Amino acid sequence: MAVEIDAMGRACPMPVVLAKQALDGGERDVTVVVDNQIAVENLTRLAESQGMTAVSAPREGGFAVRITGE
Repeated sequence: MAVEIDAMGRACPMPVVLAKQALDGGERDVTVVVDNQIAVENLTRLAESQGMTAVSAPREGGFAVRITGE
């Protein structure tokens, strides 16, 4: 089951913290919606550090970063 986290308007590191909480809770398909490129880069680094994949795409007003893994 996919989880979507709305982190619009939240400064780093909050988008990363929220994503990590979901991943630590066992989620393996997490989409985080953010409004800045720095958050996209930080979420991508988080995914890589967890052995997962991150794919970002533009979304109205920002970006959607989907983190997936085993």
